[in-house]
Amino acid sequence: MIENTLLHRIGKDCDEKAAKLLGILIVENFTWKHHLSHINQEVSRALFSLKQVNHFLPKQCMKTLYYSLIHSHLSYGSLVWGNATQSALREAILLQKPAIRLINNTKYNSQTEPLFRSSRILELADLVEYT
Repeated sequence: MIENTLLHRIGKDCDEKAAKLLGILIVENFTWKHHLSHINQEVSRALFSLKQVNHFLPKQCMKTLYYSLIHSHLSYGSLVWGNATQSALREAILLQKPAIRLINNTKYNSQTEPLFRSSRILELADLVEYT
């Protein structure tokens, strides 16, 4: 309950007790695994979309798609869930890298740090620190 308002749990019969509040999945012990798993699913779907249009759209359009499809999920609520452990954030960090490679139309194993800098896009750790 928050201020005498009962929050409905997701999976009432599940071992894991989670509640959705303003689009953020909150587990009783605040591990953020549920929420980060949801973010990773959304980012994976968005990556598929970026891959489909990569050869047809210019860099600026790809960057716009990144901000609408991926960045929005990574930034929403990062002030709350951004303090999760590095191991919990690892998959989200790894999913952001193929997106920056697609935007810049580089090889699948290209170094991403210079690509983030040249594209002027914040890496997830920097985005969390910024918020």
